Amino acid sequence: MALLSPIIVMATGNNRTPVDTLKGKDGNLYVITKDAKGEVAGILVVKKGSNNKVFMAPKDQTAPVRRQNAMRDESIIFDVVEKMPTFPGGQVAMMDFLVKNMKYPADAAKNKVQGRVMVNFIVSKDGSLKDFNVVRSVYPSLDQEAMRVVKAMPKWSPGTQNGEPVNVRFTLPIFFKLN
Repeated sequence: MALLSPIIVMATGNNRTPVDTLKGKDGNLYVITKDAKGEVAGILVVKKGSNNKVFMAPKDQTAPVRRQNAMRDESIIFDVVEKMPTFPGGQVAMMDFLVKNMKYPADAAKNKVQGRVMVNFIVSKDGSLKDFNVVRSVYPSLDQEAMRVVKAMPKWSPGTQNGEPVNVRFTLPIFFKLN
């Protein structure tokens, strides 16, 4: 998982100011701008060029892009939203689910391996989970067990932005500790 350097976006002309910054599945950063009336005026795409310079290009130069279309775009995945996705029943229920369903792998226990596996996934607009990745590995069998349990989770309550459900990337730490 690559970390992006902070980018300050200065929108110019017609009093346009950034409204939202979204990260697309394609790795580009999308900046939704609005006009003086507060209407969505367009989406700018921040791309990383081959020379590692960041440049900004209009997503659509022919017509204003409506915010609703951006929210419906399946390729846009938020990292942070107004209301983050939640496991059914909340944090306590999620911890209970993990405890009941996780099995400490025998080889990891035998070798006294413990640690924190970080699993990353997307909570879709409908609450289903997809695109699972281990972003911090500890030991192969611990990684596999963390993935197995996360993939077995039920649908979540989706995250929302401006009252609409959106795709949200979520990173969950799974702790393995021997007694």
